[in-house]
Amino acid sequence: MELQKHILPLAVIFQKDESFVKNKMHEICPYTAMFPPRLANLLIQNFTDADAEIYDPFSGRGTTLLQARILGRRCYASDLNPLSYVLSKSKSQNVLFRVIENRLKELESEYHDCSDIKYELDDYEYMKTYYSLNVYKQLIFIKNKLGKKWKENDNTDNFILSLLLGIMHGPTRKNGTSMFLSIQMSNTTVMSKKYVDKYVNIHNLKFPTNENLFEKILYKALKSLKNENKYVKAVFKIGNALECNTIFKNKKFDLILTSPPYLNVFNYTKENWIRLWMLGFDRQTCSREIKLDDNHKYQEYKRFLINFLNSATKSLKQTGRLVLIIGDVEGKYCFKQLWSEIKSYTNLYLMDSYQDKNASFKSTRKNGTRAGHATRIDNICVFKRIKQ
Repeated sequence: MELQKHILPLAVIFQKDESFVKNKMHEICPYTAMFPPRLANLLIQNFTDADAEIYDPFSGRGTTLLQARILGRRCYASDLNPLSYVLSKSKSQNVLFRVIENRLKELESEYHDCSDIKYELDDYEYMKTYYSLNVYKQLIFIKNKLGKKWKENDNTDNFILSLLLGIMHGPTRKNGTSMFLSIQMSNTTVMSKKYVDKYVNIHNLKFPTNENLFEKILYKALKSLKNENKYVKAVFKIGNALECNTIFKNKKFDLILTSPPYLNVFNYTKENWIRLWMLGFDRQTCSREIKLDDNHKYQEYKRFLINFLNSATKSLKQTGRLVLIIGDVEGKYCFKQLWSEIKSYTNLYLMDSYQDKNASFKSTRKNGTRAGHATRIDNICVFKRIKQ
């Protein structure tokens, strides 16, 4: 298909959408991807027609995938992270609330029929910083039933598992209730055991009063599926973005919309070890097991981006567009400089770019000092293929 004729410059898009500009592109959405759904929505609408095919090779939590589905576009996505597999897959298919409700009742009944939930005492000695014994036993049950089988679960069990991952840890209300399962914590990244123990003691914190895991998942499902819209289905696969042209071999896309990892800023496995623990990974070795390509020095990062861009270009239609959301890393690089050094090694032309210079509330800035001062500027960059 030919690109639509009414494509607007990025600056015009954001100037026209007053609510988007007013919010500085920083909608606070619990446990979302690196960029807000509203941004994905605007970019998809501007750069594609209704019959377009879209691809996100760094799918993360599935923001691009879900927004493409909502807009009626066919979407494909991939990622190496098992956590992304569960979360993106859950956003790729349609599920019914009554099916989720019935399955949760079945799981809860099975849990209560278990005379004893076996767990490792050494493991609980560590995990009791984050969870009460009652919640921990429920987590162990679901971990054995669904978590360790994350690659094998059907759409129903995968959706339930994805909801659980979203409520594994987070804040507690003043009245002692919480939609999350843990002691008072961030809902995005895991703080160290030593830090949490100290914080709990200083503030005399208690575990949430409502400890029924199944009720909390059901409540989350009710909120997530209240409209039960039947969006077009999407396709997600486990795959390395550096080889993204081989993941969907026979596909050429109208739009590749993605956000690659930033330079040595955010260790995605380390910061999500509790959620990966739920999927059966060892908390001490999950980074080595999963081996995400998110920790580079500058020269390595340049090679990483060159390899990714060249692979992505092979998956792009000649009339298609590649849109990157990528931040400037304070003290390391700005994308303008980075692009000047790598562009000659690619077959891409930078058509348009837009800078958000107030990137102060995104997830990489609110969870720790190193990440917190890393990305003050976000770049939205639009590329097209150079004709050969």
